[in-house]
Amino acid sequence: MITNGIQFGQFRAAGFLAPLDHSRLPDFTANAARKYTEESFDPANVFSVPWASGITGIAYDPATVKRPITSLADLWDPEFKGKVGMMSDVTELANFGLLSAGLKPAGSGQAEWAKAAAKLQRQKDAGLVRNHYEQDYLDALGKGEIWISQAWSGDIFQKNISDGTNLKFVIPREGGTIWTDNLAIPITAANPVDALMLIDFFYEVENAASLAGYINYVCPVPAARDRIRKDAAAFEPITLS
Repeated sequence: MITNGIQFGQFRAAGFLAPLDHSRLPDFTANAARKYTEESFDPANVFSVPWASGITGIAYDPATVKRPITSLADLWDPEFKGKVGMMSDVTELANFGLLSAGLKPAGSGQAEWAKAAAKLQRQKDAGLVRNHYEQDYLDALGKGEIWISQAWSGDIFQKNISDGTNLKFVIPREGGTIWTDNLAIPITAANPVDALMLIDFFYEVENAASLAGYINYVCPVPAARDRIRKDAAAFEPITLS
């Protein structure tokens, strides 16, 4: 699994990714949304196919944050000193620094990243950030160690369902980031044909719908939506008159 970020370009440039044999991916060809075949980081899916997409935004606990969160500026608000979570992932962190400084991540260069770094440094120096997290930000939110944090969309839905929390997820008005986790095969794989069979399994509509219902991230198979609705309708309560 690899996200469409810096690491993907590095892996591709290093020759670490094996080209995919699309003749062995008929369900992907038939069922994947066309937009996923036009991604700039891997045109025509030479080395990868999408697993699921998501959004990086802001999550907060309304039990401790008593007003709606709408802006990246809320992550710099002294009201939440010591209760802010930020990501340790360099790209995710930098993107929010850029957006909060009024800059666009796409096409940004050294000068823009320097401004973003300064913005993030001021946030840290002010004592606003409790920690820079990996996925453990979820536990920190759930335990009340932090009140507001950078977050991945599906994580919050999963946390609320599994733990009964009432965390809120919002896309700030300055924007969030959309990303895609991708399936790929390393050039050193011992069983690449088996890997291709497994990859294609996830593009069967029923399997894609089941996965989307479980992980709550954006599914790359459009037909899965109707399947999910059909399955949900089967569980709707019957009102007796």
